[in-house]
Amino acid sequence: MEAASGSKVKFTLNERQKRMMPLVMIGAFFEGFDFMVINLALPFITSDFNLNDQTASFTVSAVAVGTLLAFFVVRLADRWGRRPIFLWSVIIYSFLSLVTAFSPNVEFFIVCQFLARVFLVTCWAVGFIFMTEEFAPEMRGRAVGLFQSAAAVGAIFPSLLLPVTAMFNMEWEGLYIIGALPLILVIFFAKNLPETTAFLESRERR
Repeated sequence: MEAASGSKVKFTLNERQKRMMPLVMIGAFFEGFDFMVINLALPFITSDFNLNDQTASFTVSAVAVGTLLAFFVVRLADRWGRRPIFLWSVIIYSFLSLVTAFSPNVEFFIVCQFLARVFLVTCWAVGFIFMTEEFAPEMRGRAVGLFQSAAAVGAIFPSLLLPVTAMFNMEWEGLYIIGALPLILVIFFAKNLPETTAFLESRERR
């Protein structure tokens, strides 16, 4: 009976959650978007920079290493707060996505995307923390499901947008420019993003 009763809990947002959700969901969406872009962009990058198969494989692997280093940046959220680490991660990875679009060579591309991956994964991880800390246990599963769904939807969009960027002869460059959109969106939503209650309470206990 308890399980049946729990399943009927209505998924509603309080004021804090309404302020938090837009930017956190945007972060999840573009995390999925950016992870897919490099797979679509690689054939065009290989052609534009005249890469052989070995160098192309190294490019993808080098960028992926940034995922591991994100662990150290995420830990800063326990010291400085979820809000500043999340916002700065969005700003930095969006800026690096924009800069990536103007890469003059593959070395520059690797450096930009390696660093972008660090902060992209940080954004996703801290966004996940937001969802788990700001929702009660009976709503947490659905909240995290929405968060993950936003990332899944984001992963679909590069394929849909590639024909559009190809029309302007900016196949991979255009996708990375689109990946910089959170840099604009954060201006509108940053002021509404609250710090998590859990972090504020933990800071008071120190």
